[in-house]
Amino acid sequence: MAKKNTILVKLTSTGLNKKGNPTGTYFVKKRNPKKQTEKLAFRKFDPLAVDPQNPEKIGAHVEFVEKKMPSHSAN
Repeated sequence: MAKKNTILVKLTSTGLNKKGNPTGTYFVKKRNPKKQTEKLAFRKFDPLAVDPQNPEKIGAHVEFVEKKMPSHSAN
């Protein structure tokens, strides 16, 4: 059986909530590490982030950057 060419990566929001803490919003995407060697980064809508120009508005477009996925260990 052949090895899969794609891996799952977790893209985490860089947005902050009203208290200044990270929102914790993330999504998972597939990436082929042989063809795409650089880390992924997207600008997407985070419904929990506070807009820096208008602090009263909740929900903003922020950068989502790739983080390591936790390993799946068999305990």
